[in-house]
Amino acid sequence: MAELGKTKYGWTTNESAAACKAALTLAGQAAKPEVTVACDRATTYPGLMASAFPAGVSVVPYKSRSFGGSADFEPLFKLNHACAKIRADLACMARKTWATTRKREKLRDRLDIYIAVNNGYSFA
Repeated sequence: MAELGKTKYGWTTNESAAACKAALTLAGQAAKPEVTVACDRATTYPGLMASAFPAGVSVVPYKSRSFGGSADFEPLFKLNHACAKIRADLACMARKTWATTRKREKLRDRLDIYIAVNNGYSFA
């Protein structure tokens, strides 16, 4: 199947670094002058944060409780929980690759429907 997909659709480009930088740039424009950011221990984050928040940023790496950190302070718990729910409820998001959803707009449509259903939006 991988060979068939590669010949039919070709290779896709990894846009995650550009998307991360764009999101951080928007956050930097909306943030207060001095910002504290809690994140995991990825080594790329301090450099990205420094360029996105030119007025000053404090990057606070934390260790999750599953890796021996404190259960009292887990700043990304809500985000991790929301992402886990999405992966559990949407089959296309549970796969290692999202290539089964061929168009980004269709993936966005699925996520919009998921958000609407989970937030109790009226469809009438």
